[in-house]
Amino acid sequence: MNPERLLLARIGAETFAFPLAEVFEVIDATEVTPLALLPAGVAGQSVYRDRLLPVIDGGLLLGVPRSAPKGVLLLIEVEGDRALLWADDVVDRVTVDPHRYRAVPAGGGG
Repeated sequence: MNPERLLLARIGAETFAFPLAEVFEVIDATEVTPLALLPAGVAGQSVYRDRLLPVIDGGLLLGVPRSAPKGVLLLIEVEGDRALLWADDVVDRVTVDPHRYRAVPAGGGG
């Protein structure tokens, strides 16, 4: 297998790797507007370049509480739709052999 380029982001005390090809931009977290009746893991919405996008709380999604009050938003694409993933911070960008990392265990977040 070919090496994969990953973006390392911190959520709480954990570090998670996201394929760099799926992260389009990292921005400082702006105001997140909570909305009623959202699915689990969705914190609300935020304006990004004059467009409202859903904000997915990485801590809720992955079962790890976020520790930074503001943090960063990762612009990602989910099933053809763009969304913002809320994390505490970006740690690094690395290239790794796919055999050297593991998937998020089942049973974390929703």
